[in-house]
Amino acid sequence: MVAFLGMGAYRHAFEAPAAPLGEQPERFEGARVWVLPSPSGLNANYQMGALVDELKKLKRATQA
Repeated sequence: MVAFLGMGAYRHAFEAPAAPLGEQPERFEGARVWVLPSPSGLNANYQMGALVDELKKLKRATQA
C-alpha cells in the first residue's frame, strides 16, 4: 500500500483531476494506492477528526 498525503499533489502528479479520497483503481509499481487529505495545519478543509477517520479507513484497508 502506498499512501499519498494531499489530494492536490496526487491529482496533479498522476493527471487525475477527479481522484477522490481513498483507494484508487490504479496501482503504483504494483502497490495499492490510497489518497489522504494533507495533514498540514494549513489545510482547513479537514479537521483533526475527519483526518483521523480517513486514517482509520486506510488502516482497515491494510488489514483486509
